[in-house]
Amino acid sequence: ASSREDCRLVALLRASGEFSADREVALAAVQQDGLLLKSLADELKSEHLVVMAAVGANGLALEFAAASLRDDRDIVCTAVEQEGAALEFASPRLRADRGLVEGALRQNPLALAHASEHLRGDPELIGFAVRNNSFARTF
Repeated sequence: ASSREDCRLVALLRASGEFSADREVALAAVQQDGLLLKSLADELKSEHLVVMAAVGANGLALEFAAASLRDDRDIVCTAVEQEGAALEFASPRLRADRGLVEGALRQNPLALAHASEHLRGDPELIGFAVRNNSFARTF
């Protein structure tokens, strides 16, 4: 689809709730603006493909995914690779996943604030975060 067609899809989804449940329109829209996931019908917020496209476009779209997908390692990994701060919206289990937290810190050292309490106290992770952003010391 052309850029003009993509813009029309996004505008259509924003303008009409009736299209918020149309899978093809929704998928095209979240590929352009992941945060449009917020406007979709709940059943689409539970679809792996739709949510993966949304977090691939904007990791912060994870906030609007169904709880089950905020606990899906592949979805969360894609989200934090795109935007480390998306770790905030991951399930508690995944916020305690060292590998996932390390990935989030590589993208945004301030993501340490959203890691589990145990990992926020990990000297190695603190050192990494501080070396890459001195503001991370405050967490």
